[in-house]
Amino acid sequence: MPALGSSDNSWAEPGEWTLAAAGAVGQAVAVPVPGQPFEPAGDLPVRPWWRDVSLPLDREWPVPEITPEAASRDDDLDLVGEARPRMS
Repeated sequence: MPALGSSDNSWAEPGEWTLAAAGAVGQAVAVPVPGQPFEPAGDLPVRPWWRDVSLPLDREWPVPEITPEAASRDDDLDLVGEARPRMS
């Protein structure tokens, strides 16, 4: 992997925030290396590649909270913006 400048934290922030948010709700997330292809139906690239090229970030990331109200909503969207089927 090319050296991208170890002082540039902008590589780390989106990735770390995405991993934190996905982990909070139990969602898998792909973190492909820029310019590298991957097949979404295959093995997801999950290695946080930016940690090799960025300084570590020392902060907490805001993550969504799953509340009982949010977990029980029938009108929420599912993956790819498709409405979930209503339960009878």
